[in-house]
Order: sequence, then C-alpha cells, then structure tokens
Amino acid sequence: MTMPYHEGELAVQARAGVQGMAARVGRSIAPHLTPPLAALLARQDLLVLAAPDLQGRPWATVLSGPPGFVQPLDPQTLVLHARLRHDDPVGKHLLIGVPIGVLAIDLSTRQRVRVNGTVATTGDGLVLRVEQAYGNCPKYIQKRVGETTGSGGASPFHVTSGELLPDALALIREADTFFMATVHPAGGTDASHRGGRPGFVRALDSRHLEFPDYAGNAMFNTLGNIEATGRAGLLFLDFTRDRALHLTGTARVVWDEDRLSAHPGAERLVEVTVDHVVTRDSATGRVWTLREASPYNPA
Repeated sequence: MTMPYHEGELAVQARAGVQGMAARVGRSIAPHLTPPLAALLARQDLLVLAAPDLQGRPWATVLSGPPGFVQPLDPQTLVLHARLRHDDPVGKHLLIGVPIGVLAIDLSTRQRVRVNGTVATTGDGLVLRVEQAYGNCPKYIQKRVGETTGSGGASPFHVTSGELLPDALALIREADTFFMATVHPAGGTDASHRGGRPGFVRALDSRHLEFPDYAGNAMFNTLGNIEATGRAGLLFLDFTRDRALHLTGTARVVWDEDRLSAHPGAERLVEVTVDHVVTRDSATGRVWTLREASPYNPA
C-alpha cells in the first residue's frame, strides 16, 4: 500500500491544512493485523459493523458477544463469531466480496481499533479479509459499563420509516455518542465513532441533522468518504433501553463560519439528510451505565 488516502480524504486534509500531520499519522495504517491489534481485538465484546446495501447506501450496526467472539485467525483474516438478526438492516447485504468496516470499541477503557476489508465467507460467522488496520485515540469516548439483560436476542420492537419519528428525535437530541458508516468506491467501507456532550447532534427536523467535527487524527477517513460520495449511515444506541436507531441518507461537509459558531469546539460540521430509518430493540443484550464523560468533550 503506497498511498493510504483516496482523493476525498486528500481534499478534506488540504481544506483543513493538515496534509503534513495526515501523512505522518497515515504511517500507522497497516495492511494487516499487527500482534498488538490482534490481541486487543481478541478481548473485545462489542463492535460496530459498517456495510453498503444493494443500492450503495451505507448502514452501521452493532454486534456483541463474549470476549473471543472476535477471532484474529492470522494477519489477514478476522472471524466474527456472531450472526446479525433478520431485522438488522446490514445482515442481508453481507455477501462475499462486499466491502465492510469494523470498529471494535471498549467503552470501559476507551480503546478502539478500526479494521477495513471485504467479506470472505459467510455462514455461522463472518470472515473478513483484512486490508487496513489501525488503532485510534480515546478522544470523545464516554466511559460506560454494560450489564447483561438476559433478553435472549428477542426483538419485539421494530419500526421502519422514511423520517425520524418523535422517539427517535428525542434519542438523538439527548445522545452523547453515535457511530457512522461511510463508503468509497475504491477505498472501501469505514466504521467510526463520534462523541460529545449530550445535545452535540442537532435534529433540525424529522429529516435533517447536523453535528460538529472536532479536532482528531487528521486522517479524515469519514469526512473524506462523505466528500467523495455524499452518503453516510448513522447508528445511535439508547444505552439505557438497549435500543438501536439506524439511519442512512445523504451527507455533506459544511465549513461555514456562521454555522460553526453554534457548535463550540467545532472545526467543521456534517449535515445529514435522512432517507431511511430502522429502529430495533435488544441491540446488544445489555444496558449501559455512564461512568465518566470524555475529558476531551468541548465545554
């Protein structure tokens, strides 16, 4: 891999004036699982999965299991010993050769690893052929601990719509965390995390959201994909009710200074227009207790 960035990432890096930093940080992107990354993945019990549907729309979902359900077989192969339920908006699109992104995140320690690749095989589990792997810093991760609910994976609540219903709007307006799926035709699929103080995501109406982009690692994997394709998928977790809110739509990066002033600490904004929404219960099999907000959250 001679160039870790595609044209969308390079364009955002140039607009932000961080090309030098991005080039240095980009050296951490490995084309395989390094031993430290593999060891960290093997300890995880929660991960976010991103994949495009048959129309190319990105979706994000969550998988969970006991430590060891994420199994690095070798530097190029990652096995996920879990199956997505029939009501998951990602499950039926995980076909062989589909580009997917994985974010393994430990909310209790603020550790996270990103792995991008393609689906190699499906069946009782999911096998990922690794193409990129790298760690991320702990910025903006709220520390949480989970407790098993014993729900058995049942999903009594399942709603699809073309806009955000009142319960979904309330969840978004109170959220301090969400996850993103973005895609690029050559660069693959990426899963990422976003965090801030409750209310950092603004639901402008039933189909429009905006949220700040704070200082990060200067790679701009997520924003670079948006710059190139104009699409994004978001996943909000209701940590107290174990409910997942999935949405996908169009997106764009906003640099307007007047709009930035309404979001303390923002260096850019992302504006999302929602096209499709899925809400599900029993997303992780656990309820989560907030222990500590991230010290990096802007005041």
